[in-house]
Amino acid sequence: MKTGIILQIIGSEKKDLNMNHKQKIKELKLKADYIVFTSPTMGHVDIYTAWLELVKKDMGEIILKQAKITDENSLKLTGKDLLLQGIV
Repeated sequence: MKTGIILQIIGSEKKDLNMNHKQKIKELKLKADYIVFTSPTMGHVDIYTAWLELVKKDMGEIILKQAKITDENSLKLTGKDLLLQGIV
């Protein structure tokens, strides 16, 4: 079963505008077949459209994770994961 992750980036728009999202997400070393993200200024507009993209890519398991933008302009996972689709 393929796994997809939706990473919801939370924080201020000002910090978000100055971030290289793809690089910062890569630094988190998330294990998934496909990763999409939402943030205040970039990525998908909402979680639903991100989920829809993963469904279209045939992901059997979809997990929502949250990451906060830190003062150092990096991402820190909050640990609040939610299984949106799949088997526990």
